[in-house]
Amino acid sequence: TLEQAQKNNQLLLQLQLTTRISQLFEQKQDLANAIIYAEQALELTQQFATESGQADAIIHLAQLKREARDTNLALALLLNASGVYKHSTRPQDLARLHLEIGKTYQQLHRYNEAQTYLTAAYELFQRERLPYYERLSLLSLAELYTQQDNPTQAIVLLEQMLNTPIPEQKNLETEMYRLLSIAYENNQQFDQALLNYKLFTNSQHESATTEEPPQSDFFANYTRLDQSQRLQELDNEKRRLDRELSWYFKVGISAALLMT
Repeated sequence: TLEQAQKNNQLLLQLQLTTRISQLFEQKQDLANAIIYAEQALELTQQFATESGQADAIIHLAQLKREARDTNLALALLLNASGVYKHSTRPQDLARLHLEIGKTYQQLHRYNEAQTYLTAAYELFQRERLPYYERLSLLSLAELYTQQDNPTQAIVLLEQMLNTPIPEQKNLETEMYRLLSIAYENNQQFDQALLNYKLFTNSQHESATTEEPPQSDFFANYTRLDQSQRLQELDNEKRRLDRELSWYFKVGISAALLMT
């Protein structure tokens, strides 16, 4: 358990557990507790983790802050980290930070800064030959163009992505169709807007009825349990936090950890 890991000064295990618990609270829309554990995870990474591990923790906490509408603090976290990672030996970490900074500026309606960082992220991902993450950057740029009343540019970008698919593109198609629907509507092309809206709803339905594919190791530096195990672990951890620890809880967590 997390308490045992803290007593035994097992930093890596503490990091794995706090990160996992934060993610699970996020899934349950409990942002307050998700942020508490994300902050603990970030503190732990500063003691021993690699630059990539620290980037993971910073990005996760900033995403939670942004989701909680604490956007200025999210931006401060990311900008501070960006200065540190300018000389990183892993440019993809800097690219990830640029992507999140761009999305945060976008939420603040500071569109010029958002475009600068999103473009920088795209160029870095392209240089590192990471096409999936190139597409993530382009999706954010397309959304930015729709917000800037530039639907034509958004349409060109999105249609190019659809016409030049990559193996992992299926994971992005729902968002592509959503943005295309909005862009075509803003461009007064209502037939195309309706067509893409139907494609969006179909893709959304397919995603809901099929098992979610595993995340890329690029964004997952720590071992993760499968969904059912993770939900069970959260329930167990909440019992511990409520001082209702039982023998079955201990056995359940031990078994889950042995499977990682």
